[in-house]
Amino acid sequence: YLPNGTPEQIKWFAELQKASTSGETAARLRTACDDIDVTSLLPRVTVPTLVLHARGDTVAPYLQGRAIAAAIPKAKFVTLETENHVPLPGDPAWEKLVMDIEGFVTAA
Repeated sequence: YLPNGTPEQIKWFAELQKASTSGETAARLRTACDDIDVTSLLPRVTVPTLVLHARGDTVAPYLQGRAIAAAIPKAKFVTLETENHVPLPGDPAWEKLVMDIEGFVTAA
């Protein structure tokens, strides 16, 4: 999730995951997420939609993010130049992430 994270960020994320749920539940959630398919519902989305995706994300492939945005009418797709699935402060994509979210919510 954070291949380019600092040691402190990786430690924080690991501690957050441990505090959030048990190992057994985390494994069950991971398996359940692999079985989710909402592609047939995407054309029915009628609200403004912002899809942000990291180009180098190894958790969720970049092409999946593009496909989701393409299937949602009028969705805006933003590429984040990072390998981190979860961009954090200090990540090169952080400023773009924040600016695009702020721009999206203030335009809506």
